[in-house]
Amino acid sequence: MNIHLLKTLLLAGALLLPALSAQAHHLSAEEELILLFEMEEGYYQARSEAVVDDSVTDDSLRELALHPDWRVRSQAAILLSWRQQPELSSAIYEATSVPGREGRIHRFMAEAFRDPASSPAILERMLHAPEADVVKAALAHSLVGLYDGWGEDMIGILGAARSEKLAVAAIAAFRWAESEAGLAGLRIALDRPEAKLRETAASVAAWRADGLELATELRMALTDGDSATRAMAARALGYLRDLGGAEALLPILDDPSAEVRLHALRSLDRVAPELAARELATSRLAGEVDERVLRVQNRIRSR
Repeated sequence: MNIHLLKTLLLAGALLLPALSAQAHHLSAEEELILLFEMEEGYYQARSEAVVDDSVTDDSLRELALHPDWRVRSQAAILLSWRQQPELSSAIYEATSVPGREGRIHRFMAEAFRDPASSPAILERMLHAPEADVVKAALAHSLVGLYDGWGEDMIGILGAARSEKLAVAAIAAFRWAESEAGLAGLRIALDRPEAKLRETAASVAAWRADGLELATELRMALTDGDSATRAMAARALGYLRDLGGAEALLPILDDPSAEVRLHALRSLDRVAPELAARELATSRLAGEVDERVLRVQNRIRSR
């Protein structure tokens, strides 16, 4: 890219970085694409400059679209899309989402969203357009299964998401991602500082056929400082029939959170019913007051 483009990248949107601007000619093509990808204010002006910048050929962008850095390959694909299929990219931006029934996720029904070649424009709109969170989540959902490698892109979206709802949508998509990307994405999410992301990851793990691969991480999540995460981890271990994790459920049978106690007892009964019955025969759980937990206790005792 030329110096004019780099100045646009560094100065657009009042990003007054004279020191970087002075060194612009030292940046590699990869670094330039990363700068563009990570821009907030002024992004669209800078992208438009890059699209018409003839110092970067289509062949070089195709090569960069295979780069190991997700930011580089995504931005290269975005520029190629606007150069080679501007009508398709424009159609992605012009489409409006349709609200789902009963408050479910919005969806895009436009024909353009069925074309795998539309994925770069979907990604760009999701990360850069000033859309409502529900629309961003719908954009993320539209990528599921659209093309090979979409699961890996969800990992990138999770890392780049500037809103919690978009990050949650990316994590939810790991339910359907191929094994390597799905498990890797959930491991990352289970280690995130945001409680909502950890909770969502624990919940999604329960639905994966290979979810037992996350048994170690889910057992660790039983001690999470967030009660919702503890509850979803306990629930997942039961759904996944983690026979080796029964002992890990015992300490949270009397958790301060009724939701945690409920899922811990249900899961213990699924994976080790005799152990659950023995625990209820002691006086440790005698003070239960939550009606849901009491119903599960009574069911176990009546067997």
